[in-house]
Amino acid sequence: MPLLFRGIKIPVPVNITSVCIFFLLIFPLLAAGSEKADNCLTCGKPDPGLACLHVVVRGMDRAAGVVRLSLYDREKTYDLRKHSCRYSVMPVRSEEDGAPFAEEKFNNLKPGWYAILLFHDSNNNGEFDMFLGIPKERFGFSNNVRPEITGTPAFDETKFLLEADRCKTVTIRLQSLFGP
Repeated sequence: MPLLFRGIKIPVPVNITSVCIFFLLIFPLLAAGSEKADNCLTCGKPDPGLACLHVVVRGMDRAAGVVRLSLYDREKTYDLRKHSCRYSVMPVRSEEDGAPFAEEKFNNLKPGWYAILLFHDSNNNGEFDMFLGIPKERFGFSNNVRPEITGTPAFDETKFLLEADRCKTVTIRLQSLFGP
């Protein structure tokens, strides 16, 4: 049975000599784990003076449809829901254990404050489906903020900082208005 390390399958050694060699070769990789923020394996190292962002989305009901993500770098455009600095349509896939997820990588972003709005377009019709003003599809925000009944959380609640020459991973768990 292989060992899964950062998404990479590594064969497990079967005898004591193999165990020693295995740990001599793998230990530097384990020690390098603390540097994930500087050079993550998924995004790579950003260009000098820029940042990269790795977004992971979990909490879908099933592995169908797509996740539609809008990345905002300004409070004004976030409030208007217009002119996102980046937009992505991410296919929903299944992990080895069958759990659905989606992910996207944004390279070479300017350092600064950002916020994410997204939803699981489970029927892939390009719309956030609602019934009598109640969302029928799951949605999410950066910082996993839960919205009030009155509407979308403010930019200040959902914002996160991207620093120059660094990579950041943001995991968002989808939610529904009346449940987890």
